Amino acid sequence: MRDINRIDEFCTELARMWKEHAQDWRFGQLIINVLGTCSRDPWFYEEEEMLDVFRQFFKEVEPVEEKQDGEEE
Repeated sequence: MRDINRIDEFCTELARMWKEHAQDWRFGQLIINVLGTCSRDPWFYEEEEMLDVFRQFFKEVEPVEEKQDGEEE
């Protein structure tokens, strides 16, 4: 059986992204817009994969530290 806690974790992260990036959209708009970008049938996505779809849709990536003037790579 799957970990029941994944549901709250998923919903919390989804709520955060929705509020931050698309607060004016209704739920149906959010889901249709995002699911339309899936590369395969959303039925088969695990929760973390679906969050990755949302992150990519909203172009959320881990921030890269900016280099200060004079710093080398």
